[in-house]
Amino acid sequence: MGALGLVGCRNPSGRDAMPTPTNERPIAMKGEDKFFEGQVDAVLTVSRGFTRARPGGRGVRGDDAPDLADVFSTELNDSENKDYMQTLAKMQALQVRGSPLPPVILRLELKNQGTEPIEVEILEVNSDLGNFAVRPAKLMLPLGEVAATEPMNSQLGVTSDEIPVKVRLKYAGKTDAKTILVKSLFTADGKRR
Repeated sequence: MGALGLVGCRNPSGRDAMPTPTNERPIAMKGEDKFFEGQVDAVLTVSRGFTRARPGGRGVRGDDAPDLADVFSTELNDSENKDYMQTLAKMQALQVRGSPLPPVILRLELKNQGTEPIEVEILEVNSDLGNFAVRPAKLMLPLGEVAATEPMNSQLGVTSDEIPVKVRLKYAGKTDAKTILVKSLFTADGKRR
């Protein structure tokens, strides 16, 4: 309960505490796979994180890192989060330790390749970047269209050129799980692959 108060106290204006994506970086990593026998295409991308900009283009803290309350606000405000204390401890440990790596944004897009509109529930998105509480948990996919979840913030940063991300989806009473390998789009010398 104290962390919720902390999140509320940090924003005395009463405005929404979530960051507005004002200076998000280009996509640096990408992975994709097919679910439900090719009916749904899933694409995961990773880009460097963003902050709320102030006049002059600098973040709230004067650097490129989002506030920890912004990074963890989804998890801390999730009434069904069974790992609330673990999330709070992780937030406090990062606050004390600080992360030497830049924060990143993970995005999930789903495309309906079937023959009719469908609704897909996202049950799990889990990787070394975090075990995310995905919003919205269900996506309506019109025929041939793409729908995306809200950006998922990770304060942990990227430590390799490949990140396995476990994605578990549910559609029409069936569950399909895949581990999507999200790979760097750039070589070690910074050139695009």
